[in-house]
Amino acid sequence: MGNFSVEVIDQNNLTLTVVPQEKQVISIDRGQRGPQGPQGQQGQQGISGTTYTRIASGSIGGQRFVVTNGDGTVSYASNLNDSQINKVFGITLNAANDGENVNVLTFGLTEFNGWSWNTALPIFLGDNGLPTQTVPSSGFSLIVGFAETPTNIFVDLREPIYLEV
Repeated sequence: MGNFSVEVIDQNNLTLTVVPQEKQVISIDRGQRGPQGPQGQQGQQGISGTTYTRIASGSIGGQRFVVTNGDGTVSYASNLNDSQINKVFGITLNAANDGENVNVLTFGLTEFNGWSWNTALPIFLGDNGLPTQTVPSSGFSLIVGFAETPTNIFVDLREPIYLEV
C-alpha cells in the first residue's frame, strides 16, 4: 500500500491532509505524575445516622439506650424488663433532665471516648440503658450494635430474643 493523501475542506476553507504510512506504530508511555492541585472547598458534613429529638422522662445520661413511652417521652431501657422487649428506640447522644430534649440515635455511628470496646464482639443492651459486651443470662438478649473501634459504636438494633430462666 503506497502513500496517499486525503484533503478535507471545512467551512473556513482549512485543509487537513492525512498521509498514512505502511506499518505505522504509535507508542504511548505513562509520564510522571504532575503536581497536586489546590485543595477544594470543604463539603457539608455527612449524616452519620438517624437521630430524633425526644423529651426525657426523668434524668437521662448520655450514651444510654432508651425506650419510647406511651406519651412520646423516653426513659432507660433494660434487658431485664420483658415489657420493653420491642420498645428499645436508640442511644442518647446527650444527657437531659426531666422534661428536657434528648437526641436519640436509632441507626448509625456514635463515638464516646469513655468506651473501650472489643471490636470482635457485639454490643448488647444491659440494665439501666447501659450497653455491654457481656451476653445477658436473663430477661431478653438484644444486640444493639457493633464496635467499629474501641470508642465507636455502629448502632443497629437487631431482633430481641427471650431468654429462658
